[in-house]
Amino acid sequence: EDHCGHSTHGVQGETQFWQFDLEPSQGCFYDYVKISTDKKTLGTFCGQLGSPLGNPPERMEFVSQGNRILLTFHTDFSNEENGTDIFYKGFQAHYQAVVKDCGQPRSLPNGAFNYTTREGVNTYEARIQYCCHEPFYKMHSNDGTSESERGFFSTSSAWEAEKHHRGASMT
Repeated sequence: EDHCGHSTHGVQGETQFWQFDLEPSQGCFYDYVKISTDKKTLGTFCGQLGSPLGNPPERMEFVSQGNRILLTFHTDFSNEENGTDIFYKGFQAHYQAVVKDCGQPRSLPNGAFNYTTREGVNTYEARIQYCCHEPFYKMHSNDGTSESERGFFSTSSAWEAEKHHRGASMT
């Protein structure tokens, strides 16, 4: 099978069916569309919307939890039933990348966080700064004196830790 894929960081994949009309079969053996993400298969579908035959999608919209969603179309290249050619329209789907809300940052039992970008924005590339209250975290200069104000640690919504300091070391 050939696949073409694309993934974007900080977004969820959303697919909407605008039209769905494939050859119906028990178990979707002949023609089908399979929707899957990195972690699981969301469904295998065939038939026509609103029809009891086959397994048409009951809902029109599918959203992945991660940044990938894969539609696999399979056909047996046959549309004949009892010697009669039957024509199916196929399917039309629309894909959209939706910015993912990462949720409220986790609180620390002995510290706090501040937004360094816009307050309350928890989407991709938003930044927060965590700080620990003393005595749980101290920064010391090379001569051993406390220099808490000279350095801090921050993280982004992509959970990439960054260490910012100017001549300070952690203990």
